[in-house]
Amino acid sequence: RFFGQNLASIVLISDGNINEGNLPQYAIQDLLQTSVYTIGVGDSTFKPDLAIKHISANDIALLGNFFLVNVDVQAFGFQGEDVKVELLNKGNVLASKVIHLADNKEDIQSLLFEVEAKNIGVQAYTVKVEQKKGEYTYINNSSTFYVNVIDGRNRVLLLADGPHPDLKAL
Repeated sequence: RFFGQNLASIVLISDGNINEGNLPQYAIQDLLQTSVYTIGVGDSTFKPDLAIKHISANDIALLGNFFLVNVDVQAFGFQGEDVKVELLNKGNVLASKVIHLADNKEDIQSLLFEVEAKNIGVQAYTVKVEQKKGEYTYINNSSTFYVNVIDGRNRVLLLADGPHPDLKAL
């Protein structure tokens, strides 16, 4: 809101949790020509939680083709445990993988799923992380993304009155 205005400084009051988007220090360093002062508030203790941090997939897929889904799972606590991650479409489990959490307090792991586009139209896919007893919240254990599956095949007729090298190349 204040880009391009003459600001003396900015005071950022935050609990330090980044819920969405880029890290603030990288987002503002190129935009602002002023000082940023931070004040930390809130509870800094880690609560045990499993969460889907990010899902990366194409918006469009061709019918019959395979597309990749990259899922980042974040874990606080639950060191050394196994966690099941499922990919669902219309309530059916398309794929599942088990990850082994590191012995660190915090762990982020990336999973790669290969999915076949079987039905035409906008398809809703859900990624679910197994719920563990003692988690702070279960709300972030599942996330839904959408892929538009299209039938992009076309039939093309090349017609000529005789053989031609350009037609052969096509």
